[in-house]
Amino acid sequence: MSKKKEFYGPKKVIYICEGGTCKKKGSKEIYKMYKKGTKVFGIKNDEVEVVRMHCTDRCNFAPVMAFQPENKWCAKVTLGKAEELFKEKILGEENKSSE
Repeated sequence: MSKKKEFYGPKKVIYICEGGTCKKKGSKEIYKMYKKGTKVFGIKNDEVEVVRMHCTDRCNFAPVMAFQPENKWCAKVTLGKAEELFKEKILGEENKSSE
């Protein structure tokens, strides 16, 4: 008899827009950095899941990210800003990034 896998929702989800404008402004690299970061730090999908979105219709603010469940949206995210947010939101480091 095979074991059934349980359906679960992660504790945190990071959505990264990869629509045309966001992608042109670096969101693909941000996504790769977050996926690599979760792997390097041994963070499992039941803790944090990184999800690509097609488009958020917020092109004037590209690239855009959202952190759930706290509903924190971030605009014009650079690689440096994304790294700060990873340390703060995922690793829980206290040096809060400026908004």
